[in-house]
Amino acid sequence: MKIIDLSQPIYNKAKDGWNVNYISFPSHIATHVNVPGHAVESGKTLDDYPVDAFIGKSVVFQNLESIKKGIGLFFESASIKDEVVQKIIEVRPKFVGVQGYFESEKELEIEKLLLRNSLCFMVCH
Repeated sequence: MKIIDLSQPIYNKAKDGWNVNYISFPSHIATHVNVPGHAVESGKTLDDYPVDAFIGKSVVFQNLESIKKGIGLFFESASIKDEVVQKIIEVRPKFVGVQGYFESEKELEIEKLLLRNSLCFMVCH
């Protein structure tokens, strides 16, 4: 599969005949990727990853056997049990995706733990 990166830099001044004066939105709007730099001071940022780091074969989590190295893993919610988080850290799937936000204190701790272990994930809305 050929992947074509269509992302473009955002300019804050006239460029190539276009005048982009101002653009503002929170970084947590809609579907997005959280990378270690989101919670780890010296962590990798999004531009440290190739686009294909977030594309590939994936499965929806059913049980611990669903977690495989090199295969993306999606969860139907951000509520992930501790033993599942530990297995994710150990096995290191290609990427992790969750439906919804990490909202509770427990879920936020899980988010930070994944990021501290250099795992990035997609938050899908």
